Amino acid sequence: MKKIAIGCIALVAILTLVWVGATGAADKFPTKRITYNICFNPGGESDITARFQEQALKKVLGVDISINYKIGGGGALCWSELVQTKPDGYVIAGHNLPHIALQPLEMGNAGYKTLDLKNIYMFESTPNILLVRNDSPYKTLKDFIEAAKKNPPGVFTVGGSGTSSANDLGTTMLSKAAGIQLTYIPFGGTGSAVPALLGGHVTALMSYSTMGVQYKGKFRALAIASGSGWKSSPTCRPSRNRDTTSWRGPTGVSPPLRERRMRSLRFLPMPSRRS
Repeated sequence: MKKIAIGCIALVAILTLVWVGATGAADKFPTKRITYNICFNPGGESDITARFQEQALKKVLGVDISINYKIGGGGALCWSELVQTKPDGYVIAGHNLPHIALQPLEMGNAGYKTLDLKNIYMFESTPNILLVRNDSPYKTLKDFIEAAKKNPPGVFTVGGSGTSSANDLGTTMLSKAAGIQLTYIPFGGTGSAVPALLGGHVTALMSYSTMGVQYKGKFRALAIASGSGWKSSPTCRPSRNRDTTSWRGPTGVSPPLRERRMRSLRFLPMPSRRS
């Protein structure tokens, strides 16, 4: 009995040392470069927001942040690869809502499950916005809808970022609300969707309010998403509406101790993005 007791005490001591050692290692996190994967094309909204965070993350974490691109499947490729990485906190990725909720539901097998992704913090939220070129004959949302009704169903094409995404969902919701049939054309990200509208390859673009501001000299904003539906927008300004359609920030698969360290970044003052 005495030997068993001594054995139990020794086992507890060993487990305690292992736990303390693991805790100490986690407390030192990070000790090397962190890879921040972007799931969409360079130059798009996800890329821009990651660049805004890059220097602030480097300052508070004390290590370099390496931004890479994993493009495909409207973000699904990037997120499916993320859940296969070692859960040590050294690989994170930009996440987008509602994308990471819609894709596992609509794709059947997106390569990841929503709850596999541990969102660290939200950096930005932007509403969907319907854009046309400045030389478009459609001056208002009413003009656009009336013209779409006069044309055969599906003739009006709307480009956007990814499938099972905020832009995809926004196009479907607008079609249903207006009683029209729009054809949604998915691109690898905002970075490749914008040139499609500039080149006249699509009728309109379902994008984000920030893109409307960035290209206000080339695009006209017809409408912006709101809690009460689609509101005509003669000018494009950053929305102050509380109801938005896309939320962004980093996500990972790190264990609790590292995750807790990363979550402290929520209180870090980030560079402001003003238009």
